[in-house]
Amino acid sequence: EAIRQSSLNVKNYVRDASSGAQFLAYNEPAADASDDKLAVSDAATGKVLARFDTYSQYLAFEPSLSGSGTLIALVSPDGKFHVDRIADGSSVFTLDLKPDELQSVHAALNATGTQLSVALPTGVTVYALPSGKKIAAFAYDSTYPVPAYPQFSPDGA
Repeated sequence: EAIRQSSLNVKNYVRDASSGAQFLAYNEPAADASDDKLAVSDAATGKVLARFDTYSQYLAFEPSLSGSGTLIALVSPDGKFHVDRIADGSSVFTLDLKPDELQSVHAALNATGTQLSVALPTGVTVYALPSGKKIAAFAYDSTYPVPAYPQFSPDGA
C-alpha cells in the first residue's frame, strides 16, 4: 500500500547512511481525528511499512526513527513512551513518564537503534537498547524556556 494523501505532515525523516534507504514518519489523518495514525513509509517507493496509534494529546511530540528504519520512538495511546519495531509493532523499550513529562519529552534514536536519548525538563538521559540500561545522564536547569532536542551524529555517537 502506498501513501494515501497528496500532502504530508512529516514528523521525521531519516536516511540510512550505509544503504541509502530513506524513511518518513508522518501523521495520517482519518475522518475522525481520534482515529489518526502515525504512518512510516519507505520514502523512495511510498510503501507504508507500518501504522501506529498515537496519543493525540501529544501530537506535538516528534517521533524518532532509527537510521536503519527499524525502530520508532513514540507516545502511544496508553500515554506511555515506547520504542517499537516498525516491522511488527512489538515493543523494544517502554519508559514510564509522568503526564507532565509526556507534555515536554523529546527523544532521538541513534542510527543503529542501539541507543535512545530522552530529554525531559530536568535533563537528558541516554539508554542502551533493548536493555534500557542508563548509559549517561545530564541534568540541566529546568527553568530554561526552550526544551532540549537530543540528537546523535550519523555515525551513532
